[in-house]
Amino acid sequence: MPSIAVILPCHNDAALLRRALHHLHGADEVIVVDNACTDASAEVARAYGARVVVEPQLGIPYAVRAGFDAATADILVRIDADVLPGEHFIQRIRDAWASADEHTVAMTGWAWFEQRPRWHSIAYLGAYYLSVGSALGHWPLFGSNCSIRRSWWSAASVHFPDAGVHEDMHISFALSPGQRVGLLPNPVVMHPRALEGDVGMRFRRGWHTIAVNWRTQPPWRRLPERFLQ
Repeated sequence: MPSIAVILPCHNDAALLRRALHHLHGADEVIVVDNACTDASAEVARAYGARVVVEPQLGIPYAVRAGFDAATADILVRIDADVLPGEHFIQRIRDAWASADEHTVAMTGWAWFEQRPRWHSIAYLGAYYLSVGSALGHWPLFGSNCSIRRSWWSAASVHFPDAGVHEDMHISFALSPGQRVGLLPNPVVMHPRALEGDVGMRFRRGWHTIAVNWRTQPPWRRLPERFLQ
């Protein structure tokens, strides 16, 4: 069975991080990336036995890169500090990867917003998967619940041009033709702050991420290579 590392980028999320780590069971390695924290996030992480990696450059892309580079397990699971993983979350990921074919280099999942009607999650994530998937030609990674092969990450040499890209989308663009993202029905529960923040900024970053990648992978070349494979 593959070994599993869980990576949680964190910037001043001590209370939510404590909740996430309390519900996280069965991983071979847990890494919390202290991304310029000024609160007790690092202390909380160590109290739960997590390894703390410090990334002083503020930005989710840089924190994710630091965590992925530091991990040693076969599979890198990426979640956020504001999610609640289910009781069998890690085991389901382990089982899915144990039976995955060689073309599957990543898996992506789902989330339900806590204390919100389910249609909020369906609308939010449904729009993400449909719009970004259309730009990619395959399933996009969802940063709050996804996993990748460490061997693929090491070979892909993903470069983040700036802190303004959505790191999950940007990593998704790094897949070559013939490489696949699997859809794993293993949902987490997520804090609704994604619906409460600057939604406009999220859209702008999304378009920025697509534009950055379409400069080197224009859609008229990228999409036929994937839709016809």
